[in-house]
Amino acid sequence: MREIKFRGKSRISEKWNFGHLTNIRSMGFGLSIKNPEAGVTVSVYSESVGQYTEFKDTNMKEIYDGDILKCHDGLHGKDFIGIVKMQDGCWSVDFSHLPDGYRPFDSKIGWNRDSDYLKMYHPVLGNSMEVIGNIHENPELIERQ
Repeated sequence: MREIKFRGKSRISEKWNFGHLTNIRSMGFGLSIKNPEAGVTVSVYSESVGQYTEFKDTNMKEIYDGDILKCHDGLHGKDFIGIVKMQDGCWSVDFSHLPDGYRPFDSKIGWNRDSDYLKMYHPVLGNSMEVIGNIHENPELIERQ
């Protein structure tokens, strides 16, 4: 069965919370994350909420929407930085921030030159994905590429 869970940054402690998304707007709190293990519900910044993709990186770390990944292109021996996003109904790694004409991977092995992303289940990504941050706390990781 598919595991649907989220993460969000607490409005109080500024720490990341993981669990089920709830909406307690009627109480004036907006979005909240309920951690089933701890039995607590925490108010979170709505812009920080990201859904679990059901993928894990090379270190077995869960990958969430908004994570920044380092992906290795074994064919060319280079690393590329991308952002996890939902694209066309699939979890994907978005490389649209890269300069025009410069995309990772090779069209012979599945890079679609008409798009700026690769679907996370694509075999070329395989186990080359490593979470190095997220767009909420580490936007500079995208800017320096």
